[in-house]
Amino acid sequence: MKKLMFFAAVIICFFACDKIEKPYKVETPHVLISVDTPDFPALENVIQKYILEEFTGHTCVNCPQGHKIAHDLLASMGDTLVVISIHAGNFAVPNPSDTTTCSGGYNADYSTQAGTRYATKFSDNYPSATINRTQVGGKYGLGRADWQPTLDAIVRQAPSIAIQTTPIFNTSQDTAFVFVKTTLMESTTKSLRLLVLMTENEIYSAQKNNKASLGTIPDICDYQHNHMLRTNLSSVEGDPLSFTDKTDELKAYALPMLSSWKKEKCNIVTMIIDADTEEVIQVEETQLAE
Repeated sequence: MKKLMFFAAVIICFFACDKIEKPYKVETPHVLISVDTPDFPALENVIQKYILEEFTGHTCVNCPQGHKIAHDLLASMGDTLVVISIHAGNFAVPNPSDTTTCSGGYNADYSTQAGTRYATKFSDNYPSATINRTQVGGKYGLGRADWQPTLDAIVRQAPSIAIQTTPIFNTSQDTAFVFVKTTLMESTTKSLRLLVLMTENEIYSAQKNNKASLGTIPDICDYQHNHMLRTNLSSVEGDPLSFTDKTDELKAYALPMLSSWKKEKCNIVTMIIDADTEEVIQVEETQLAE
């Protein structure tokens, strides 16, 4: 077992990454943390998984309908589907003065640097979603009526790559260390990137709504936001993978946790992306902490 040395900031920063053979200085002032590289089990029963990235916002009246569709798709597809809810754009802008129904108004800011970038690239309407970041009819962002038909139309195939993710939480420094092992299951000439994100479930705050079956109108004051994108551990576009002379690669990331994040409600989402087409080749979701 290999012991790695990380520099972890004692002040909060948002992400840090490097190949694991080098210590990575997150930000100064810093402290040195020693972390053992975990042992990864032998691969077995690897399945192909798919991702739905939902673009939403708390002042979008139709977005609870989209979130319900995403929830139903998860229920039907089980662990073969991963969902990320990305708050970005005008509907995600905080508006504390809007206290029509909910005390405190819409003062939460759930936007992220990564989410803003993805919304700019992949969405022009709300709610919309990308499926595996592939274009359908010449566009990435699909209206909610197209989500299930698009997933149903995907030809299921054996996976070409596997992802194993092991988070290790350092309680004394309130820092998560995330180790990601990627393994080629068949040769490839594609240029690949590894994208590592963190999401959080069970975040309660105000949400605009226009469908009575989903909650009060015009505001659901204690709406449950799930799968919310919180931050990126890798670079926003993902970190290059190099399989030129080997079949697997290991990367490590350090993430100081914000006090507002509930670690037991957080998940790490890892994606392998074709750098030339933006298509998601494989995706995994792993709980951050018990």
